Parts: sequence; structure tokens; C-alpha cells
Amino acid sequence: VVLFFRASWSLTCQIKEDMIADLMSMDPRFETISFVNIDWDTFGQSQMTERLGVKRRSTLIVMKQGEELARLENDTREDKMRALLETALRA
Repeated sequence: VVLFFRASWSLTCQIKEDMIADLMSMDPRFETISFVNIDWDTFGQSQMTERLGVKRRSTLIVMKQGEELARLENDTREDKMRALLETALRA
């Protein structure tokens, strides 16, 4: 599962969302990954974000059985996003 802490008004979040869609269209394996969108405006100050150490919107976290496997914060480089998605596939 990939948790995506995002805000609808955030340009960085939109760039990441578009990049994920592009990577999925190039590599259908990525379509098997489950994403959970977490609204930053609603949950940005929640116990969950505090427990996970999420400091800002535009954060993606790969989780498996409650364990964090990878994180991408405020980074829009395609190679980093691809690496995160590859980690999710291996999980």
C-alpha cells in the first residue's frame, strides 16, 4: 500500500499524481499497487501523521504490515518515483 498525503490545491501533489499516472501507463505492473489518498487539510494534524512522522503534504509512504519500506517527500524526480513504485511492487 502507498499512502499519499496530498492536498487538492498543491501543485507538487498534482505533479506527483500525474507522474504516477504516466508511470502506470508506461509500466502496467504499477497498476497493481494500492494507493490510499490522505487529505492533508483533514488529516495533516492527526495522530496518524504524527505517528508516521509526516511533516508535509506531498509525501508518499510505502507500507507493508504496518512497516514503512520507503518514503518520498516533496520530490518530483521521476527516477525517485519509479524507485518508490518498484519498492511497492516488491513488498
